[in-house]
Amino acid sequence: MILALHLPDGFLSLERAALGWLLAVLVVAIALRMGVSDRQIPRMGVIAAAVFAAQCIAFPIVGGTSAHLLGAALAAIILGPWAAVLVLTVVVGIEATLLQDGGLLAMGWNLVNMAVFGALLGGVVFSALRNAPGAFVAGFLTAEMGAIAAAQEMGQTIPTSVSLPVMAVSHAVVGLVEGCATAAAFLLLLRARPDAVCANAPGQRLAALIVIACGLVVALL
Repeated sequence: MILALHLPDGFLSLERAALGWLLAVLVVAIALRMGVSDRQIPRMGVIAAAVFAAQCIAFPIVGGTSAHLLGAALAAIILGPWAAVLVLTVVVGIEATLLQDGGLLAMGWNLVNMAVFGALLGGVVFSALRNAPGAFVAGFLTAEMGAIAAAQEMGQTIPTSVSLPVMAVSHAVVGLVEGCATAAAFLLLLRARPDAVCANAPGQRLAALIVIACGLVVALL
């Protein structure tokens, strides 16, 4: 049994996979409507490359679990949560289609786990604090909540009594690394390029509501 943040095909029924795709399409559509400024586009390309590189470095941890850094919180800190959603969508799509890292049917839930519980959650948490501890908490929660959601989504195949403790405990360690890396990058940016940190992005309340709504859907699976 291999548990991973990128859900493969075969772990979800068609109905559950379709629900994940529906949520992902809705979130991406909202992100597109929120708009992206011309100034953000070059940064989005750079951040997408950095996030892709970070996610390609996977390492085995406890109980047959594999893990990697997400970079979603840092993307939200630099770009704002909605542009970060689009960056994570591109990265997860490339990983699924070119690297077979995560299945195409399961990609809807993979987008929810890494764009909603990554970019949106990370952006909302950081915007509430806007300091290094906030960056740490944002990084930690993106890894931990994504892992918990993935364990819940696989409940049809792997009992949550098995998957949830393994994913939650192992990714808590990953979350500490993610949080430290996010906070360190934030402090570096604040000293070298304070203008690189996104100002208060619009739609924070909407982002929080989407995170809560997706969390409730996952909890009810």
